[in-house]
Amino acid sequence: MKEIQAMLQKHGVTISLPGISLFIKRHKSKYDPKAEPQKKRTQSAKASRSSEKLNARLQALEKVLVRDSSEVAREYDQKRSQQKSTHKFTETK
Repeated sequence: MKEIQAMLQKHGVTISLPGISLFIKRHKSKYDPKAEPQKKRTQSAKASRSSEKLNARLQALEKVLVRDSSEVAREYDQKRSQQKSTHKFTETK
């Protein structure tokens, strides 16, 4: 999982190791027909908001993972070069 995390950080995606683990557990049944479906449990409002944020990040991660890595790298490089060209640095005396 640390290797996955490092690869994702290269592409601008920040996610914790538990987040990666949760993503794998939730999506395992999608790709593994032998996997047992996970049981749903009730959550408090705060946990629900946290879960929504995590789900949004995991969906973004899934979109990145299904794309060609060279395409993602090119897009990342383009964004970085645009950011550098739009920032103007001034010297202070």
